[in-house]
Amino acid sequence: MISFLFVVFCLYCFSLIANKLGFQYSSFDQSKTQGLKGIMSVLIILYHLTNIAQVKFLSVFDSWGAPIVSVFFLISGYGLMLSYLKKRDSYLNGFLRKRLPNVLIPLITLSALYIFLLYLDTGLIPENIFSNLIDNGITILPFSWFSYCIIIFYLAFFLVFSLKALNINAKTTLMFVITFSLMIYTYMKGFGREWWVSSLAFPTGLVLGLFVEKKIYPYTKGKFWSIFFIPLCCLLLAGIVKSGNELLFAFAYIIIPLMIFHLMQFVKLKNKILEFLGKISYELYLIHGMWIFLLRGQTIYFNSEYLFALSVLILTIISATFFNRLFAKI
Repeated sequence: MISFLFVVFCLYCFSLIANKLGFQYSSFDQSKTQGLKGIMSVLIILYHLTNIAQVKFLSVFDSWGAPIVSVFFLISGYGLMLSYLKKRDSYLNGFLRKRLPNVLIPLITLSALYIFLLYLDTGLIPENIFSNLIDNGITILPFSWFSYCIIIFYLAFFLVFSLKALNINAKTTLMFVITFSLMIYTYMKGFGREWWVSSLAFPTGLVLGLFVEKKIYPYTKGKFWSIFFIPLCCLLLAGIVKSGNELLFAFAYIIIPLMIFHLMQFVKLKNKILEFLGKISYELYLIHGMWIFLLRGQTIYFNSEYLFALSVLILTIISATFFNRLFAKI
């Protein structure tokens, strides 16, 4: 976490300089979100490699998982709300038909592929696939829990925002209630910590999308906000960490993506490499776990830690590019 906060500190210093020089950029546009997704998709691979590959420099990313995922959730909620505000109820026409296949088709395809490759490697087929998922949060494809959460959030968003009797503020509040319910369910069932700790960032993204233009940006452009917002957030984070209460960490992962959201006002991420990685970010996320386990399997086993980590990274990017183009055609 210290290394992640050091990056935040560097961005904070840059934002102060940029603000002093009069450079002020609006927050997430499409190129910025695409570039940020590209960076985070690579960082999440490096984070998961820290648990398996004994590569010294990877230890820097040891605690980066939840902060990265919380930013992904925030971006998802933020983008949904902005799109909804542009078209209102007409945005919901065909919403599930457009959104769910983009998540489900890659998830189902790559999960099936992993089962097949796992059978070739070990001669075994996973048992109790659905009961393990519902009762224990164990997914077929390694690290793919995020996809299941996003599917739930998309369904909840569609159902809640289809309610004619509620105004938009009430709908957004109801999304928080649903998210809390999901957190309680996964926590009480003993799911992995990843299932619940960063979930609140999604409805927080909805709130940002709802109020950012008229009620948030006018304040964030001021010098007082630019100077004191990040230090205040760091003090809140320090208090949460010092409390030792794990449940309070769910609120820490609201604060962290808000910090990133604010600091991204001062950063331009329009870069062809980042745009490319952002375009294939979902496939990168889904595929990397498969390579991590298969390259340390029974048929193939890389003894060299550096060669293993490099091979996972290269094979993930190549296969993610292939499947991204395949899914785009589908």
